[in-house]
Amino acid sequence: QTYGLLNLFLGIFNIPPVPWLVSPQYSKFSIIMLLLWRWTGYITIIMLSGLQSIPEELYESAKIDGAGSFSIFFTITLPLMKSVILFAAVMGTSGLFALFAEPYILTGGGPNNSSLTTGLLLYREGFQYFHFGSASAIAYILFCITLFFSLLQMRLFNGQKDYRRT
Repeated sequence: QTYGLLNLFLGIFNIPPVPWLVSPQYSKFSIIMLLLWRWTGYITIIMLSGLQSIPEELYESAKIDGAGSFSIFFTITLPLMKSVILFAAVMGTSGLFALFAEPYILTGGGPNNSSLTTGLLLYREGFQYFHFGSASAIAYILFCITLFFSLLQMRLFNGQKDYRRT
């Protein structure tokens, strides 16, 4: 359980291998690193598309008026990116609450349930233990929590106008 490219690299420097998936503390770290790898590209593409949709004329006119980089960022870029940031935040939050695939594939819930998530708990209750009542209750609570955080995020961004051309 201590194989892998990173442990091979650590062995070059005479560092003992790390039990990435069989240790409660390292299994969480492994899943976090995998999630960062998975979501970084997705969020980057969303942010890039939002940045590319901001008209160049706004930046040009701000520079002509004498605005600096700091001022341009906080008066043009950030306000026009709020809807894109909101979308990315809602998608990321709902994805994290329903996290299933990564812990299931890597650890199956982890050593001593250290990497057990609500999505994995829902799967276990419904399809391994056949406690469908408990599974549906978990699903309902998961839905309510996700809805609450999504509405909270939307409320935080409420009232912000998007001045982009349509």
